[in-house]
Amino acid sequence: MAISISNPKPLRRAQAGGVSDSPEVMVNARCSRLDEIAAAARGIMRSSIRDLGALLREAKALLPHGKFEGWARRELGVSLRSAENYMAASAFLEGKPETVSHLPPSVIYKLAAPSAPPELVADVVAGGLDPLEIKKRLNDAAHARWRAEWHARVEARTQKRPPRRVAHLHPPEPEPAVAHAASNPPAELAKLAARLFESGLARDVLEILSNAERRTALAGLLAERDR
Repeated sequence: MAISISNPKPLRRAQAGGVSDSPEVMVNARCSRLDEIAAAARGIMRSSIRDLGALLREAKALLPHGKFEGWARRELGVSLRSAENYMAASAFLEGKPETVSHLPPSVIYKLAAPSAPPELVADVVAGGLDPLEIKKRLNDAAHARWRAEWHARVEARTQKRPPRRVAHLHPPEPEPAVAHAASNPPAELAKLAARLFESGLARDVLEILSNAERRTALAGLLAERDR
C-alpha cells in the first residue's frame, strides 16, 4: 500500500507585476513546507512502528526457533535488536491511547523496554507529560539503575576479596630486647651479670634487661659479692 503525503506545494517565485517575491517570503514558505513534511514523516514513522512490529511478531511465530534473526537480516536488512525494538513497541502501543502513539519513536522504544519505570508508563498513559519530561524521567531512571548496579558489583567484589591486613590494627609482636633472655634461666643470667659486674659492664647490662631480669641479676650480684 503506497503512502502519500498531502499534495506538495512546490516553491516557486510568483511574480506580480513583474516583481519577484522577496527572500523573506521564500524563506517563510520553505519553513512552512518543511514543517508539513516533518509532521507527515512523523505520522508515517509512528504508523510503521505499530504495523511493522505486528508483522515481525507474526513472522517470528511462523519461523522455526533460532531462524528469525537470519530471516530479518536477509529479507528486511534489519538487525535483531532493531526488530526486537519494533516488536516491543508494537506490543506496547496496543490498547494505549492515541496520544501515546504520537510520541517520538525513540521515546516509545524506551517506554516499551522492560527497564521502563512502571509509574512513568502509567503517567504517560494518563496523559499530561510532554516528550521532554518523559525523556528526563527516563534518563533519571537509567542513571539510578546504573548507580545501583555499580554499587552491587562493588559490594560483590568486596565480599569475594579477603580483607587486607592493616598494619596499625594488627601490629607485629615486639621482639625481646635480648634474644637469649627468654631461653636462659634466671640462674644463668645471674652468673652472666656477676661476671660482667667484675668487668665493669654491669650498668650497661642492667639497662637492657627487663624489671624481673634486673631483680634476678641484682640478687645474683649480691650473692656473688657476699661469698
